Amino acid sequence: MDQLALWATQTGMELLNTAYFGGMIRDILVPDGVGQPLSLLRFYVLHIVLAPLAILLLSFLHFYRIRKNKGILPYL
Repeated sequence: MDQLALWATQTGMELLNTAYFGGMIRDILVPDGVGQPLSLLRFYVLHIVLAPLAILLLSFLHFYRIRKNKGILPYL
């Protein structure tokens, strides 16, 4: 982890802390501090598992809506 990533993550976590449930989400994502082993593992899982699943789910939703509306131009 380089210095730019460390400070960007630190800034992002502080911004998240200002949101309504941000403190709780921050404690889940970064329980032991930014750049520590458990936090790095959680961010790794977030990027390797959850992000691709979210992209896949949104793609399926997109294709479902296209099929439901009978294509791109439903008036033809």
